[in-house]
Amino acid sequence: IVDAVPRVSILFVLIADFGTFTHRMSPSELLDFLNHQFTQMDDICIQHRVTKIETVCEEYVACVGVDPDDKKENEQVGHGPLLTRLFEAAEQILLMQTPEVSFKMGVHTGPIRAGVIRTQKLPRYRLFGDTINSAARMMQKGEPGKLQFGIETYSDLDDKMRPLVKDRGDVEMKGKGKVRAYTFEPRATMRNATPSERLATTTSTRASIVRSAAGLHQDKNLEKDFEKTLNKLHFSQDMPKRHYIVTEKDWFVPQMEVDWFDWYNKEAFCHNIARRLGTHAFILICVSGLELRIFEQDEPNELWGISYKDEPRRITQFMLCRGLVVLGHVFLWLLAETSISGR
Repeated sequence: IVDAVPRVSILFVLIADFGTFTHRMSPSELLDFLNHQFTQMDDICIQHRVTKIETVCEEYVACVGVDPDDKKENEQVGHGPLLTRLFEAAEQILLMQTPEVSFKMGVHTGPIRAGVIRTQKLPRYRLFGDTINSAARMMQKGEPGKLQFGIETYSDLDDKMRPLVKDRGDVEMKGKGKVRAYTFEPRATMRNATPSERLATTTSTRASIVRSAAGLHQDKNLEKDFEKTLNKLHFSQDMPKRHYIVTEKDWFVPQMEVDWFDWYNKEAFCHNIARRLGTHAFILICVSGLELRIFEQDEPNELWGISYKDEPRRITQFMLCRGLVVLGHVFLWLLAETSISGR
């Protein structure tokens, strides 16, 4: 399976000075370290709809333009919006840096061939072409803490992004000679922002993911409720590191997880359950009325081609049992609606 894609942007992320970590960490500690870094990068790529390609040792590879939705967007509005999403994801990854951990990044834009290669174990989705080689060169010759790219990527940037980049000048690259390079760093407003302010930039995407998973695509109020729930909470930079189901940020406090589950259960499950119980109760009442009408026919031998016998005890038993079932459904329906309104 091979597909020629005319316009993609590929991002390479390299953990700088990785050799220092291999010397001072045990194998298990090194594996945990890589898993922690790459898991956060995975989350960021999901939030910004960037496609992860692979990880190779201390390198992380992702891109925009190969996903079917990206291809359609590329044809309709151009490559600029896709590139903006990639730069925003790169910015979030750069904000993960600490005094001990820094990243070198490179991006290149151009045509690519994408395909699935079958190996002895599992098929792998791979990218081929000079674009991926150029992106790797941009990363290798880049500076720690910065995203480096060439004129091909710069020409596709939206107007709002161009003022944020700097012209680095010509950079010597293996097999390429001197190449004009540009750099991008996290904006000062993002670098100095508190965790809650950074969260505000990704809340809409997370709420959209929740709506999609719950099948609630049309309910726009859910996104607002989700943002209100998160914005009401207080954050602390001194919170100990713990892992939670929603995110692995240090400032994600336990009460925040409780509030999120309360909101999600209310909007994603309780409303659906209450609606289904009401529908079931209505259908059950209608069917029960129809069946009772059949039992009370003056000529009980046949109705609509179905024969029945006149058994008064059977009618009594039917009314008693079905009545209990209907009342039970109605009770659960009202209980669910009361529970939702009382939250």
